[in-house]
Amino acid sequence: MAPISRTVCPLAPGEFCPRIIDYRCFVLFMDKSRFVVFLTSVYALGIFVTSDRSLRFMSMTLCNFIAVGMGVYLFLKWRGGRVKVLSGIPMAIPLGMAIVWAGVSLFLSYFKSNTAIPPEAYFYAWATGVNSPGLRGISFLVRLGIAISAFYFIYRAVSDSSVYSRVLRIFSWGYVLFCTIVLAQIGAYHAFGYSFGQVFFDPNGQVRVGSYVGEPSVMAAILVSGYFLFVPFFKMPSTWPKLPLPVRWYTFVAATLGLIYAMSASIIAAIALAYLFTGLKRRHVIILSGFIALSVLFIPIVVGSLLNNPVVSKIQTELTTVNIRSLSWIIGFEMFRAAPITGVGIGRTPFFNDMHMPTYVDIGFDLGESFDYTAVRHTAMNTYIEWLAETGIIGAGILLWVLLAGYRSQKAYSGESTAIVRKTFGMALVTLLIAANSFPGAFYLSHLIFVAAMYFGGLSAYDLEGRRKNLSTVN
Repeated sequence: MAPISRTVCPLAPGEFCPRIIDYRCFVLFMDKSRFVVFLTSVYALGIFVTSDRSLRFMSMTLCNFIAVGMGVYLFLKWRGGRVKVLSGIPMAIPLGMAIVWAGVSLFLSYFKSNTAIPPEAYFYAWATGVNSPGLRGISFLVRLGIAISAFYFIYRAVSDSSVYSRVLRIFSWGYVLFCTIVLAQIGAYHAFGYSFGQVFFDPNGQVRVGSYVGEPSVMAAILVSGYFLFVPFFKMPSTWPKLPLPVRWYTFVAATLGLIYAMSASIIAAIALAYLFTGLKRRHVIILSGFIALSVLFIPIVVGSLLNNPVVSKIQTELTTVNIRSLSWIIGFEMFRAAPITGVGIGRTPFFNDMHMPTYVDIGFDLGESFDYTAVRHTAMNTYIEWLAETGIIGAGILLWVLLAGYRSQKAYSGESTAIVRKTFGMALVTLLIAANSFPGAFYLSHLIFVAAMYFGGLSAYDLEGRRKNLSTVN
């Protein structure tokens, strides 16, 4: 397919767009080749092929390797004059500025005295290889570039409705299989007392499961990425994959149980808050809120304690006491205070934990070996505080620019099919962005990148398709 001029309107050939860059008048930049669909589809399946303890090679997941391939593909297209790096994509300029500033702030951190890595940090057991003081910042800068490349690639690919439908079909069946494994893990434990995968017991004897991916909160975040695709009363467009209603109900129930047994207070609270920001119909809010209420009430029944609700107590503890998570927030803010303009450098916060351990806070608990901020690579357990500490107030301003640009761009799309994109991937994206207040490194997560790309790409694809139909009707 020959490249199409950016000034030619794809909706009305022979006419010209009133603006040089019109996101709604977007045409797929690359050939609709099997290779592009293959890369995007494997990335979608790679979301479910991850584990904290295995399924990695050189500490990289399948999605990481695919994202590298996407970046190389984009680079070759750019070298061949087929891709304009900052054209045809929402948030293009602020995303470009984010990685540029991350590189500049990292470079400056090597020369500023207040961001010099403490000598003892060179002897941390984990500070070797790409995590060494000299390489960790560079490796995280590369990770950020790879993440942006993956978002860019997937967005451009799925902005064609036929590609979107094919990728969505593959992701949906992968999600069904993933939920089946989660359900099997829960059933095997309660029916036979047999545990496989990651099963955790907290000090109160409550059971949390992480499937095979590891940390239960990670499993919960992966479940959120496709959860709203299977809400049974959401009417799907005719162009979307046709999943039998029993399969949708089965998957929805299995995913709900998975969220319950992950016992991730941040995810459940984020889902509840996401309903308030997405403008769902009142009856949908009531029904989905009922599922949340059922989940919160069902957890103590499962663990045999009606008086001590773990979700409510976790939220209360996180917000009202100094704990491992809130302590990491305080340390992150202390790092920001030490380098408010440029930050300490992307990826470098774990080296400064001991230096900025607050002396004015009564911790009230024993950190122990597992929570020793020098023995493990702890960083602020809040993606936004982490980014603030790493890149300073300028980086925070750029991040706000990215979020506002994304919000403004999505408001321009309308139509029946775009409405369901908002209810599914839009809900998932809002949930993950809210939940990022409780864990670090959200911007590098494959499921967040995929959800964001499918959201903006879906809006672009179906808005363009709807406008073409309207034009054909008028003509």
